[in-house]
Amino acid sequence: MIPLEDADRDDGDEGSGEFAFDEPSPTEVDLAPKAPSVSNPADRFSEPTGDLGDPGDLDPRTHRTFVICVLYSNAALFGVSLGVMIWYFRGRLRVGAAVAVLGLLAGIRTYQHYRSWQQYRRERDAEESP
Repeated sequence: MIPLEDADRDDGDEGSGEFAFDEPSPTEVDLAPKAPSVSNPADRFSEPTGDLGDPGDLDPRTHRTFVICVLYSNAALFGVSLGVMIWYFRGRLRVGAAVAVLGLLAGIRTYQHYRSWQQYRRERDAEESP
């Protein structure tokens, strides 16, 4: 407890001249932020209500293209990154360049596979539309 500078103040505590830190003053209560009102916090992260569809409705070629593109993209990123690091940190230019070129080829193959799928989708959509 800290003694008050003005001991003549009449705050109900006769002659003590001290105050407690754990009790907020009326000014502090007025200036304190108000708690937000939330009706039901469990509704905030509820499951989506829309129909997500049946996974069996996915076109097999679309699924296959997605998986292949993910694998090739990961190989491309790994190859280019590792190749540059081998060259820069280890000073092995030929090995680093070979690994980086393999990564670039995987990136090119990803692009080719994706473009092939786009062409397939365009042809499929053209056949389905009247």
